[in-house]
Amino acid sequence: MIEHRFTNSSAIDWCKYDPGSKELEVCFQSGSAYRYSNVPVDLVRGLCQAPSAGRFFHAYIAHAFPYSSGNQSAFSLSVHREMSAPPRSGKRFYTTADKMPFSQELSTFETFRQYIVEYCATTGADIATFNQFLKKDKKCKLLKSKARAEFQSIYIAVAIEVGLPKLSVFLPTRKKVSVMGLARTVSGTPDEIRLYTIHGPSHKAYSSWMARDMRIDDSSSACETLLHEIAHIHEAHCHRILGHDESFIEGYLKAEQIFIQLGFEPLLTIENRFTGCPQGSKAAKLAGSRR
Repeated sequence: MIEHRFTNSSAIDWCKYDPGSKELEVCFQSGSAYRYSNVPVDLVRGLCQAPSAGRFFHAYIAHAFPYSSGNQSAFSLSVHREMSAPPRSGKRFYTTADKMPFSQELSTFETFRQYIVEYCATTGADIATFNQFLKKDKKCKLLKSKARAEFQSIYIAVAIEVGLPKLSVFLPTRKKVSVMGLARTVSGTPDEIRLYTIHGPSHKAYSSWMARDMRIDDSSSACETLLHEIAHIHEAHCHRILGHDESFIEGYLKAEQIFIQLGFEPLLTIENRFTGCPQGSKAAKLAGSRR
């Protein structure tokens, strides 16, 4: 029997492993415990010795082995059955049948980002041609779909832990206005999240944009935008309001803690914290006091 307590992990408390049955039991800092089947002993040793147990667990164990548990946790990234029903809007939502991997570096989104960057740097296309590329290029569509699934899986992990509703996360292919993201509501009820990661220049008319003018957010900015919009979903769900004051900060701090436990702390830079909050709001003032 291998037993190990993780004294320096913010995600995992302890684990027990039976080499005979190859069953690994993992208890998280939230108090949730899960049992994983057919786990090789070498992976267990790697987990116990890893500099970041949470990152190692999510990279090599969480998605790879069947598990059983009597409760929920944000750290097992297979969605609980109660989350599998279609959302109220009828849009597709991910279920336990879907594979929803993500990396702490947002590597899938970064691959999509680099593909767009390379296209923009090597073509003299106008905005209409650029839009056609985004919509019809097969590789671009595939990379975008995978990047969207990466953001979706992160939302699911946070939603389970924080108690947020079933929503879909979308990654629109372009943006015309100065908005980084949108937590969409219908009659005050959270409906979906949109992440606008592709930007055009604000000093030129939309009709005169060229592909070389376009910019796409880096992983750190995209991570902050998702966190920001989850905070809005939290305040709309819990308080029926949208803003950047006390209720927004409450949701932001709750979601931020889960992001950290999931291994995203390196992407949550002080420079990006509370990006998009209007001047004079409490969130903007809090961000200014930390810089």
